[in-house]
Amino acid sequence: MVASASESRASLSLYEPAMDFLDDNSKFEDRAILIASKFILGISNLQRRTLSSLKREVKILLSVSHRPCHLEACTMSETPTKSEVAAVAKRIVKILVGKGLSCYLVGGVASMLWGTSRTPNDVDIVIPTTDYNAEEIKRLVARADPRFHLIPSKNPRNTYKVTWFEKARSTDASLLRCKVDFLVPPTLNVPSLAEAHIVRKAGLPVSPLLPLLLLKRQAWEDHRWARYTDLRAKQHTDVADITELLEIAVREGVRVADAPWLSSLFLSAARRRVQSYVVQYYASRRAWRELGFTVV
Repeated sequence: MVASASESRASLSLYEPAMDFLDDNSKFEDRAILIASKFILGISNLQRRTLSSLKREVKILLSVSHRPCHLEACTMSETPTKSEVAAVAKRIVKILVGKGLSCYLVGGVASMLWGTSRTPNDVDIVIPTTDYNAEEIKRLVARADPRFHLIPSKNPRNTYKVTWFEKARSTDASLLRCKVDFLVPPTLNVPSLAEAHIVRKAGLPVSPLLPLLLLKRQAWEDHRWARYTDLRAKQHTDVADITELLEIAVREGVRVADAPWLSSLFLSAARRRVQSYVVQYYASRRAWRELGFTVV
C-alpha cells in the first residue's frame, strides 16, 4: 500500500537533513515528496549521504520522472545550446582519450559539426574497443567526473543505465542536462573506425560524412517502425538531418567508392536502406546517385 504524504514525511525523520530539505521547500508537490521519500529510504548508508548529494539526486529523479520541480534551487532545465552540447562532448572525449580509448561522435552532434542547422539535445559517441563494454565505459566516465550520472532505465526489465550530464548554469542557475549515449561496435551496426579515418571538427573526433549519413538513414528506418510514439516522432527529425547531410556530402564530393575501409556488410545494408528511403523521398534520388548509390 502506498504511504500518504504525511507518513512519508514522518519516515524521513530517519534522516534529519533530508527532512529539513523537504520542509524548507513547502511548494514541493505531495507526489514529489513520495518519490523523494522512497528514493532516500532506499539508499544504504544514509549517514554518509550529504545534503548536496541528496538535493542533486532528488532533482535528477524528479526530472527523469517528468514531475515538475518547484524548488528554487532546481530550476527546470532548458534545451542545451550548441555550445553546451559541444562542451559536454569535449569533456567526454577528454576523459576517454585520457584512458587511452579512441572515440568518435555520431548522431546530432556530429551532424552539427559537419554543418547541419539543428541543435542536438544529446551526445552520441562511439568507442571502438574490445576491452570494455558500454556499461563499463559509462562507469569509467562517471568516476572521472561526478557531473555524469548513471540513472536506471525507466523500464525495470532493462539492466543498463542511462547517462546524464548535469551542471548548474552560471548565468541563471538553471539546470543544464544532456543525455549521453555510449556505443561500442557492433552495437546498432556502428562501424569500428580506425583512428586514421576519424575526422577532426572543432577539435573533436567526428565520423566521416558517409558513415554518419548512412547511420542517420538507419536511424530513420528504426524510428519509422518503432513501437513507441515518441520514437516514431523522431523520424521527422531524421529526415531533416538526412536532407542537410546529403547536401553537404554532395558539396564535399563524397563518394562511396572512396570509402573501401567501410565493411562490405555495412555498405550492403546501407544500399538496401537507401533504396527504401528513395521510395519515400523521391526528391533525394539525384543526391544519392551523386554519392555513387544505384537507386531506381
